[in-house]
Amino acid sequence: MGNTGYSFGQHLHFELHKGRWDIKKSKAVDPLDYLLKDLSSPSSTSVHKVKSGDTLWGIAQDNNLSVSELKSLNGLKSDVIYPGDNLTLKNSSYVGKRAECRVSKLRFYSKPSWDDKFVVDYLTEGYGFPTIVRKLKVDDGYQFEVENSKGKTFFVTANEKYIRVE
Repeated sequence: MGNTGYSFGQHLHFELHKGRWDIKKSKAVDPLDYLLKDLSSPSSTSVHKVKSGDTLWGIAQDNNLSVSELKSLNGLKSDVIYPGDNLTLKNSSYVGKRAECRVSKLRFYSKPSWDDKFVVDYLTEGYGFPTIVRKLKVDDGYQFEVENSKGKTFFVTANEKYIRVE
């Protein structure tokens, strides 16, 4: 309870933190990220809509599955898929979680790439993205496809030396 800022009497302040509170409020989160999600039952699967050029192998690689796991999840007998098909995927343990920077300066990108020309900005320690969408293989490394609190998509390294998943 307090009386701060432009107010006329005591009132309650509300902050939401993921993890322990600290003076820098480094774990503060936007409550709308949580209020807008259906928390009743976390889903263990998601759906991928097949686009032109997609292959079972590529979809499996992007989602840390083998082709046989992907076929089994979807009851597929052959390797043929068509644009518009919906494939069921297992959500990995990091899907839907927060990606938080562990270092003082970490680049994030507008597309899955390590190329400097696609760098959007830098994260600093304790800051990150509220939602991990998936993990992608990019050249010899991995990146997380992430969304900010407004739903805009970016890409950041998935290396646990630089990113903490919470």
